[in-house]
Parts: sequence; structure tokens; C-alpha cells
Amino acid sequence: MTPRRFTTPPITLSAARSDIESAVTGAVRRALAGRPGMTAADREAVTRATVEAVSRRLSAAAPRSPEDEA
Repeated sequence: MTPRRFTTPPITLSAARSDIESAVTGAVRRALAGRPGMTAADREAVTRATVEAVSRRLSAAAPRSPEDEA
């Protein structure tokens, strides 16, 4: 009997991007959670700006042809 091989389906760029943005959001929120002197609005603005910057970098690094998505 041959052992089973477990494989995961390939991840799409959009799914990877979503995962990265979620991880960045969580990390920034945790990092800012205990900051004295920052309001909730300040923390949210920093989080949003950071995620937008990461998103721009991901867009710049993404392949340009649809075939590269698969």
C-alpha cells in the first residue's frame, strides 16, 4: 500500500493578497493596541494607511499577464 500524498490546491494571487492584507491588519492592530495617547480613530487611520501601502507594493510586484495567476 502506497502512502497517500496530501496536496493543497494552488493559491491564486488574489487569495494570497487577501491573506497578506489580513495578516498585516492584525499585526498593526496588535502593535498599536496598547499605545497611550492614540485614539481609536488614530489607530484605525494608521492601520488603513499601512494596509494601503502594502496593497500598493503587492500591486506593483504582481505579474502582468492573466496566465501568471494560475
